[in-house]
Order: sequence, then C-alpha cells, then structure tokens
Amino acid sequence: MPLNEASIVPKAILQQVVPALAEFFKREADLLEVNVNERSLTHKLAEHLQLRFLEWNVDCKAWPGAKEVAVLRGYSNGRHGGAHNLSG
Repeated sequence: MPLNEASIVPKAILQQVVPALAEFFKREADLLEVNVNERSLTHKLAEHLQLRFLEWNVDCKAWPGAKEVAVLRGYSNGRHGGAHNLSG
C-alpha cells in the first residue's frame, strides 16, 4: 500500500511545515540560485522550522541510508521526551 503525507505526518505538523517551507523558498531563494551546499540549506530550513516549533529543538542531521525519520518531542533543558517515529 503506497504511503501519502497524511499517513506519515499528522495534520498539525503539516500545517506548520508547509508554511515554513514556503517561507524558506521565499527568503532563501538566493542560496538556491548560487548552489550552496546541502548543509547550508538544511541549516536555513531548520531555522524556519524552529520558528514554528518553539517547544522542540529543531536540528538538521543527515544519515545516509536512514530508513526512518525521528523527531524528539518535549526537548527542554537537555532532556527529551523520546523519539517519535514519523515513518509509520
């Protein structure tokens, strides 16, 4: 059975991620035009996401070959409430 966004990401998260992506593309278009590296782009995207997920610690890391995505919920004062698997 094919997966779609609704089956992977809760609607409340999508309602924050989609505008963050739109803002990223609007404000960071110059970075895309000059072909900056992936780390620079993911850092800037994380900045836009952090503004919409104030209670989370948004960080960008790449794991080549990773099969699932995890988000730490309830991160504060160096402690986290556990990983939330978004891959189903």
